[in-house]
Amino acid sequence: MAPRMRTHRPASGSRAPTKKTSTALLQKLLAAAKLRHKEIVPVRDENAITYLRRILPMHYNAAELLDGEIAGFYIAEAENHPSTVGFWIEYREPGRPAKNFSYRKCTKKGGDTSRAGKLQRAARVAVQQQLWDYKAQLQTDATRCEECGSLIDQETMLDHQKVHIDHKSPLVDVFGEFRRQHDTLSLAVIKVEHEMAEYRFENRETESLWEQFHLVHATLQPLHAVCHRKKTTKDIQSCAAW
Repeated sequence: MAPRMRTHRPASGSRAPTKKTSTALLQKLLAAAKLRHKEIVPVRDENAITYLRRILPMHYNAAELLDGEIAGFYIAEAENHPSTVGFWIEYREPGRPAKNFSYRKCTKKGGDTSRAGKLQRAARVAVQQQLWDYKAQLQTDATRCEECGSLIDQETMLDHQKVHIDHKSPLVDVFGEFRRQHDTLSLAVIKVEHEMAEYRFENRETESLWEQFHLVHATLQPLHAVCHRKKTTKDIQSCAAW
């Protein structure tokens, strides 16, 4: 007999938060994790950890994220999406590595499995190489952070944990304009085993056209990681699109 899959169930007497509650909890988490220094300092406040545990049931990977006692959390560059930021959970179990997850997926139940979520992931993966190529061209001492205006030296630029590549206009807006201009294209996605994401465009022509569109219409900018976190925190306040 095949083993039964373990699923996460909220603690007795508790319910998964609504989208409105999740957004409020997320803002508290971001406030708790706001860094005043370039160092990554984990948040260990028990109230903040309680907020985190309340919001995690909304994540599609809740069972794994909640499997263990949480010691703290911090915000840093996402594991599989360089140039974006996400939460990292630290566990009390000795030797257990921190676990990265997207906090945006906690504002909508099953957000990662919705059609919009799959499309967004496929769109990001298709153009990730362009972000890496852009950053490679900036590895000089003449580059400034577009948020704070200070120079980024070459040593800092080479450290992907310290410098992120950001879309000046959010990627979701650029992709939305692409969809409006190519409304007859097939936007089917397929689930794949890929180190960066779970979804790719099924139609190679669609992916190629999107790559070309992004190359022409997306405006990229280098940001210090700490500046990117501050910008992301400000952007979170406008969450109507979630």
